[in-house]
Amino acid sequence: MDEKIVINAPAKLNLFLKVVGKRPDGYHDIETLFEKITLFDKITLKKSKKGIELSCSDANLPTGEENLAYRAAALIKDKTGLSPGVKIEIDKSIPIGAGLGGGSSDAAAVLVGMNRLYGLGLLQAELVGMAGELGADVPFFIYDNSWAVGRERGDKLESIKAPVKIWHVLIASDFSLSAKDAYLWKDKSTEEPGADIGKSLDALKRGDINSLCENLYNDLEGASFEKDGSIKELKDRLVEYGAKGAAVTGSGPVVYGIVETEEEVNRLKVKIEKKRLDTAGRYKIYAVSTLNNN
Repeated sequence: MDEKIVINAPAKLNLFLKVVGKRPDGYHDIETLFEKITLFDKITLKKSKKGIELSCSDANLPTGEENLAYRAAALIKDKTGLSPGVKIEIDKSIPIGAGLGGGSSDAAAVLVGMNRLYGLGLLQAELVGMAGELGADVPFFIYDNSWAVGRERGDKLESIKAPVKIWHVLIASDFSLSAKDAYLWKDKSTEEPGADIGKSLDALKRGDINSLCENLYNDLEGASFEKDGSIKELKDRLVEYGAKGAAVTGSGPVVYGIVETEEEVNRLKVKIEKKRLDTAGRYKIYAVSTLNNN
């Protein structure tokens, strides 16, 4: 049995996110369309005699129990009675607190990786159950599919097969926004959601990118606009410079634009860089695509 395992933990985008209502437990019911993309954290798991050790390439990320990947390791040890420990190394590429699901993906990678590393024999359904205890976005990353609809807290998933590969330019700002703060903003908002996820799903299943872009929606993006007005400007600029559609992902503040080809995404990325939107060094720009096209 291997002494270590390396897993690429992908980021996600939300091409649709509608807050349906607030639950008695304080969480929110949502409808969302998830997409895995080709931006990864690299997770290395090494066998250890006991305990959990976590290190990260980004000094801004906590390495103790407040880290979701650490809690994932503790949970799987508790559930299985596993005596040996694990060393977790996170090579961080996904921006923190950006709406890209990096922490959730890292946690899912730890669950999947420890199951393999120690030959625990846990079924996917068991891993999904543990993932749901850690956070609403974590179960999505247990599954192989790149597309899924999330309902209730976002953890009731329906995998989607889609005949499309989408290219994105991402613009990540130099500030983070917690999901808690984004939902607090939504609770105070008087805007009524009017979007229909059915239109997005129909467009996705037909491979109609134009229609998919017409129906991009995020009930939470106003929280990013309120915290920093430049986020709305970045969204508008992406469309002005050639994206078919643009939106904030998840709780923000990352903004993404959609195009159809690799050539277009590289051209859009260069155009944004040449327009000197980043004069203060505040943004990182990425060109990515749908992961695995399934």
